[in-house]
Amino acid sequence: NMVVFLYNNTHHLAYIAQFPDYRSAEAYIQAIEGEPWYAQLGVKAPQEFFPISQANFRVAFTQKRMQDYAAFFAQNRGQFR
Repeated sequence: NMVVFLYNNTHHLAYIAQFPDYRSAEAYIQAIEGEPWYAQLGVKAPQEFFPISQANFRVAFTQKRMQDYAAFFAQNRGQFR
């Protein structure tokens, strides 16, 4: 399932749900990153393409702090594995 939100009236934010665990979500991201068309999008993982729990998504989206979570995740990515 994928839902696309307009975030801060400036960015389209695609939310792909639901994975049973972090490793499944990370495997999906790695598979997408390996697709030839992905490079053309200009999306940078993990700054712009990252797994996030449903609870963290609600907080980050409603408080308009998605970029803060993205920066936190990019910095701490190794600890999530």
